[in-house]
Amino acid sequence: ELWAEVRHDGDIVRFEFLNQSITLDLTLQKKGPNQVSPGQNINYNLLDISNRSSVTLENFYIHDRIPTDAVRVSKVVTGTYSERMTYRLTYKTNYHDYRVLAENLSTKNSYEYTLHSNALGLANGEYVTDVRLEFPKASPGFKSEQNMVVFCQVLPTLPKDYVIVNRADIGGPYFQEWETKNTSWTTTV
Repeated sequence: ELWAEVRHDGDIVRFEFLNQSITLDLTLQKKGPNQVSPGQNINYNLLDISNRSSVTLENFYIHDRIPTDAVRVSKVVTGTYSERMTYRLTYKTNYHDYRVLAENLSTKNSYEYTLHSNALGLANGEYVTDVRLEFPKASPGFKSEQNMVVFCQVLPTLPKDYVIVNRADIGGPYFQEWETKNTSWTTTV
């Protein structure tokens, strides 16, 4: 609502609004081995995680989808991040939706968590399918300082030339507009 006082008939009142354009931009890379053998331990690095947007994204997340057709996740190292805040680590299984593994984690410390079925008290045949870091926000310039690393073991029964695709994504909303970035890494058995 705008108000202007006109003192003389015929006066012109001018309102000027200056507003910068909003840009939404995220970066994410994933690296892992090019080739593996059945039964081998491997790890995937999530790097160059950053919010290059001109605005803060709320409910920011980093999500790694485990290729459970070919591997079982064994542990995760959370990495560190440029903005000081607390966040939580959640995981999903083939039987249940997301559960909290740890919360009130500091972005300035890196944590290591075992994701073996036994350590998590999972049911027979249950295994972790997704790992997610959930932040309250990511301000412009938010970025990873130490990489997040997901450790896995290749299933021993995989045939030669089997292709493993590990996918990850990051994202968060600005009001009703979601910005996400996807990446993947392909490994051949």
